[in-house]
Amino acid sequence: MTGRIQILGIVLFATFVLSAVAAASALALPEWLIDGAAVTGAEGAETSVEFLLTDLKAAGGTAAGIHCKGILDGGVRPEGKGEVNFLLNTLGEAISKPLVGLALSCTNDANCEKAEVWAMGLQWAMRLELEGTTIIDAINSVTSAGYEATCTVLGIKVSDECSTAGWMRPRLENSVSPAGVLMIFAEENSLTCSLSKEKSGDISGEGLMTTVSGLQLQVG
Repeated sequence: MTGRIQILGIVLFATFVLSAVAAASALALPEWLIDGAAVTGAEGAETSVEFLLTDLKAAGGTAAGIHCKGILDGGVRPEGKGEVNFLLNTLGEAISKPLVGLALSCTNDANCEKAEVWAMGLQWAMRLELEGTTIIDAINSVTSAGYEATCTVLGIKVSDECSTAGWMRPRLENSVSPAGVLMIFAEENSLTCSLSKEKSGDISGEGLMTTVSGLQLQVG
């Protein structure tokens, strides 16, 4: 009897230990890493991005799309947190508030000539999450994160706001050459656009995120 009790005690203890390890693993969230170690303070970071912005129903059901290049300027922090403070053009100039001052100049992909773009809802908050084994950078705003664009569609100059009150969720992958974190956008029908008044806005593209200091940035 004593032997059975001891064996039962060992089994229960092992079950408890395994449960504790599993719970700890489930609670472990991804972190930003600098030179292989978890970030311990604020670290400036920039993401050089190329986007294809599309409203699938921009004008009477006609899709309009523009190709843009820019820089998301912000930083990373402990506990997988971070922020995007500014949208910059490729010259490093800050893009102003929507429809005021300097805009990001973009090129026509489909039915959208003379395109200009502004970011909406900055500052954007970032938070690393796990979806299965994939690391996601969950991005949102206290208002609505997205963009406003003006261009000529079918000969008429229009303005279109495409944004979400929820989360944009680019996928993150560590990159060795060039070094940094690859941010991959594939937001399909996730943004509500003012012209269609529907979730017809897509964001696709990718960018390389690096530290301003030149230290190696990774996620893990």
